[in-house]
Order: sequence, then structure tokens, then C-alpha cells
Amino acid sequence: MAGVSFKSLREVAKEVQSNLQKYAPIDTGNLRAQLRRKNTVNTIIGKNDYEFNVETKSFDVSISVENAPDGAEYGQWFNDPPPVKSERRQSLKRTAERKGNWDFAKRALDDAIYTHLEKFAEEMEQKIAEQLEESFNNL
Repeated sequence: MAGVSFKSLREVAKEVQSNLQKYAPIDTGNLRAQLRRKNTVNTIIGKNDYEFNVETKSFDVSISVENAPDGAEYGQWFNDPPPVKSERRQSLKRTAERKGNWDFAKRALDDAIYTHLEKFAEEMEQKIAEQLEESFNNL
């Protein structure tokens, strides 16, 4: 995500946080509360490299969520289920798919990123245009 401002990343993280609440299964006890507690803006955005890269004027980041936080480990059944072939699991999957909350963490991430991709593209386009204009002015 080179060229994306930290402010923009925080906006994506807030969107991911909101989407987790929106897409997580409702009828699962405290899953939503645990997701909210464990997935804060600061934990969703993780720096991969704490060294600032002088050449590219950037640093690497990752965007990730905890879909089965402590106290709500069953969140994995809706996002990363164990390879168990049972009638109960198949029933759970059908119900979750019907309600739109199967793979809820992946959906939360994808929707947030796709929502902001256009904004990122516009930011990059503006920066490139500014750099080109500056280069032409220096000729």
C-alpha cells in the first residue's frame, strides 16, 4: 500500500472494525463484544517493519483481524472452520451463508478495502500529478 497515508489506513481500520460488528453472527453470545474489544484501530493496523524506508519514504504495514478472540473462540467456526464433516457443521454453514455472516472477517476486510480503493487511487493519482507538474516546472 505504498503512497497511502496513515490517516487513510486508520479510516480503513475503522471501517473494518465497523464491518466486523455488522457482519459477525448475532446469535453467538459474546462474539461481537469480544471482536470489538480485541480489534481496535491500533491492533488492526500492524507495522511489519518499524524502520522507515528512506529510499521509498514509506514503511510496511499489515491489516489483520482476530476472528476468534479469547472468550469467543467459536468465531473460527464462522470464518476458519476446522475440517470437520458433520451434519451440525453443514447446518451451521448453511444458516450462516443464508444470513450473510459466513466468512465474516474476510468480508469485513474485503468490503473496507474495496470501499477505500477508489479513494487510494485518487490520492495516488493526485500525488503523481503533483510530482509530474513539479518535474516539468524544473525543466
